[in-house]
Amino acid sequence: MQLSNPSDLLRDYRLSLSGFQSRIDNHLTILLYHGVTDSNSIGIENDQGKHISAIEFRNQMKYISKNCHLLSIDDFLNLQKNGDNLPPRSVIVSFDDGFHNNYSTAAPILDQYGIPAVFYISSGIVNTDIMFWVDILEDAINLSHESSIRVSWIRIMNSVLSIMLKSFRH
Repeated sequence: MQLSNPSDLLRDYRLSLSGFQSRIDNHLTILLYHGVTDSNSIGIENDQGKHISAIEFRNQMKYISKNCHLLSIDDFLNLQKNGDNLPPRSVIVSFDDGFHNNYSTAAPILDQYGIPAVFYISSGIVNTDIMFWVDILEDAINLSHESSIRVSWIRIMNSVLSIMLKSFRH
């Protein structure tokens, strides 16, 4: 899978924003990301799009830095604690799972635009070679030489759990 042409990304990005401003005027919007990448995916890797391109992420951060009121989690909690109203167009940027590219690719872009973010880290895999189950499945499919694969979800989940348990024991 190749990254799209930057002009196509910008066009698609602008189309996806149609109505965004009116949807967020009086509500808190939490933008949830998993990862931001500069690399092309191989095979079905990132087939579900959990990692967006750095170009697309930069465009989104540029837009919200100019058009939204950016809040940290602490800012939001303090507003709630004090009973204060949210500023119009309030946005929190959030990352799940703690992929390395959150630090290596996303953080510099966030810093560039002065955007606070919250990172939820899956601490059990930090400084290990343990992979998320979905990444194990993607790797297994990518490494297969079969033209088709019959899937038994029960067997897959048992295999994934077995791998994870072995990894945690070491």
